[in-house]
Amino acid sequence: PSSVLQAADWWREAVLYLDRLYREQLGLSDTEFRPAILVDPPDEAYLQSYFANGSPPLEQTWFYRFAEEKLVDFHSKGIRRLIVIPWEEDGDHQAGDYLPGSGSWGSWNGIWSLEISPASGGVAALKHLVQKAHGMGMDVLFWASPGHLSNSSPLLVAHPDWLVWRADGTPETADYEDITGVSPYSGFRAYSAGKYAEAIAATGADGLWVDSFLTYGVYVDYTQPTPTYLLDKTLEMIRTWKDAGAGKLVIEGVGPIGISSGGYGAEVLLVGEPDPQAVANIAALQGLEFAPTHTYVDVTPDGDMTYRMIASGNFVHPYFSGWYGLSLPADQMELLRLRFREYEAVKAWMVHRRLLESANGWSGVEWTGTPGRTVVFAFEPFQVTVPEGGTVLDVTANATMTPPPATFTTEAGHTYVIREASPAGSPATAIFFGVLFFLAPLAAGKRRRP
Repeated sequence: PSSVLQAADWWREAVLYLDRLYREQLGLSDTEFRPAILVDPPDEAYLQSYFANGSPPLEQTWFYRFAEEKLVDFHSKGIRRLIVIPWEEDGDHQAGDYLPGSGSWGSWNGIWSLEISPASGGVAALKHLVQKAHGMGMDVLFWASPGHLSNSSPLLVAHPDWLVWRADGTPETADYEDITGVSPYSGFRAYSAGKYAEAIAATGADGLWVDSFLTYGVYVDYTQPTPTYLLDKTLEMIRTWKDAGAGKLVIEGVGPIGISSGGYGAEVLLVGEPDPQAVANIAALQGLEFAPTHTYVDVTPDGDMTYRMIASGNFVHPYFSGWYGLSLPADQMELLRLRFREYEAVKAWMVHRRLLESANGWSGVEWTGTPGRTVVFAFEPFQVTVPEGGTVLDVTANATMTPPPATFTTEAGHTYVIREASPAGSPATAIFFGVLFFLAPLAAGKRRRP
């Protein structure tokens, strides 16, 4: 490759080739990017009432209230996927329930069991949330952690043989205080697959959003006669999730070579005092959103960064919905909504990526691979050649260039679809732009440009 950008494109093609190979072997389909949020866990006031009084009536449970009070708002902001933590976890319990010295502190990724959380409303409330989301065209993925359990989990007390052990004879914790790794060689694999199947069948959820446990599949289980990385068992587990009814799967880590997709710790920018290292990590990522992996996680989703990620075929890990709303001013929220709509309009034609270079560096992204169509994301002005007789749609401005120019200069922050001339008498052009206008009903009036 002649540049970093070209090398990134080459690596992307190689990674996606391996990705397709593994999916074909496992009988898995690709799961498309959809703008997503992670549903908040119950707040302190709700939990204190639950601890004191037990489960409230169905209409007052956490999952039910989220469905009735927040879904419409997030749908209007362009969100099309919910990530829900449905399980019984540390946060469902008071401190006196934790095992002494466990390190448990009330977090929401320390799983006790794979029963649907009674504190949040149980099966009935969760099923209502799923049905409500489906009625609005949103899908629902259950957050899953096949690589770890809470240090206080009764499952680990009953099944210490499920643990992953380090070479020094201590359990693998990935240096977390409240969770411990579980091995896919153990009985946890069958237990978790069965529970995922039960939860999906009972609620109608669409699949799983799988936590990486810091590159799940890379840790070595030193209880095995020949200790090796767990990637082979990870792939087998992915197949069991499909058999469990998980039609859609998003996996934060692993990848074909076991590399996690991010983990920048940006959430500390949204609560409490900003962490200097997190600020530095985000700054280092600016302008480098073109990595060859599908996903970045834990990145502040401002409009410009999100645009570059979407343009590159990557996407942003969802935040808890409360953080998502609090962290972004109204103009950035509107810009994100615009970017999500643009993506919906052009995603079908984003097949082969080419990062565009200029004297200033990275100027945009071009996508080809669909006969007769090219998608261009522009970060700065540059010249684009239009095939003779072709048509140009500025998706951002929701406007067709008439008459089609031989060349045109892009506007920064605009997305374009260039279509070659259709055969004489073909109505394809009219249908093509009609569909685009239907999919991208962008708000009229003044729009903010990045």
